[in-house]
Amino acid sequence: MKYFSAFLFFLLICFVPVFAEESNPIDEIFNTVEISDNSQASINKLSNMYYKAWKREFENVSKIFRSQITEKRVLDDFDRYIKAVEKFGEYAGTIGSMNNFGGTLGICESLDASAEHYKFATLFLVKSLNKYNRLHGKEPYKWVFNGFRE
Repeated sequence: MKYFSAFLFFLLICFVPVFAEESNPIDEIFNTVEISDNSQASINKLSNMYYKAWKREFENVSKIFRSQITEKRVLDDFDRYIKAVEKFGEYAGTIGSMNNFGGTLGICESLDASAEHYKFATLFLVKSLNKYNRLHGKEPYKWVFNGFRE
C-alpha cells in the first residue's frame, strides 16, 4: 500500500496538471523563439533559460502560497510536497539525459525534462492558488516571468 500511495502521488504531481494546462507567459514567449545558428550550444542555452524560468516561477508561487497557509498540518504537507517536486525535478533531468548517455544532446534533454516537470508543478500550484485566492477575495497570481534573462 505504501508503494501504491507513492505511485499515486507521483501520477498526481506529474500528469494531472497536463489536463488542466492554461496559457502562460513563459510558453508564450519561448514558443516564438527561433535559433538562428542551430548549434548545440545555442540549443543548450535556450533549454537552460527555459528551465530557469520555470524553476524561478515555481519557487515564487510556492513562496506566495506558503505564506498564506495558517494551519501547521497543512504547512507541513505543503513543505513535503515542495521537497518532493524538487526531488522529482532532479530525477526527471537524470532520466531525460539517459537517452544520449551523457553526450552534448543529453544536456538540453536533461534541462528540458526538468523544465517540463517544473512547468506542470507550477501550473498546478498557480491553479490551486488562484482557487484559494478567489475563495478569500484576493487577486489572482501574477507571473514574475517577464522575458529572457541569463
